[in-house]
Amino acid sequence: GVYNSDTQCGRGFFHPAFADNLNEAFYVCVSEAAKAAQIPQPHRIFIRHLGSYVDRNARNSSRLSNHAYARAWDIVNFNLYDAQGSRTKISTYLRDYVDEQAVFYDEFRSCWRDSLPGNCTPGNTEYRGSIGHQASEMGGNSLHNDHLHLSYPLCAGNS
Repeated sequence: GVYNSDTQCGRGFFHPAFADNLNEAFYVCVSEAAKAAQIPQPHRIFIRHLGSYVDRNARNSSRLSNHAYARAWDIVNFNLYDAQGSRTKISTYLRDYVDEQAVFYDEFRSCWRDSLPGNCTPGNTEYRGSIGHQASEMGGNSLHNDHLHLSYPLCAGNS
């Protein structure tokens, strides 16, 4: 894809099915979200993230997190560069959920959810493909007030 990371190690490890969906849908979803938010279309995308794979349980649970399957990615912000090199920073923090950033956030989450295979139905863990903060149209929780948990749910298949 045309996205990259500026974390210290700069690498994210993804399950092959998640990687395939990222390569097919991520740029499309960012572009659609940018259009809905009326911000310049991205030519390049730079992602600040907290990581992807880590072998651990979900918070407050005895089941494994989608991170333990390399099927989750915690995004802090999107840095969108237009063709002239100008940057638009989209934060995933609850405190920044206003105006075009709120529109981008919700549109991106909705597009990502729609990119998932149809066998993810309500009741399946993380069937929406993301967990955000509670102010979002798609809901969320306070554990995600400072990042967007993007995932490729187990219900999507290719375990």
